Amino acid sequence: MRTRKILAAFVVITALCILPSCDIVDECGECELITEAPDGTKTYGTPLLLCGDELKAKENEPPETHPNGDESWWNCY
Repeated sequence: MRTRKILAAFVVITALCILPSCDIVDECGECELITEAPDGTKTYGTPLLLCGDELKAKENEPPETHPNGDESWWNCY
């Protein structure tokens, strides 16, 4: 009885570790938004974990120029 509970707990923990991982199916990476002011000051956003099509979309997104002269782009690694 006790062995069965330990085995069940092991299976559940293993499943929880494996299933949400997108590395199994898709290529994953982290992307952060970088904004550069006209004076050269850079601001870095919090890196986001992205997988598959979302990652490719951020990698291929062109830089954006804001009305105040700032320029933003995504840096993925």
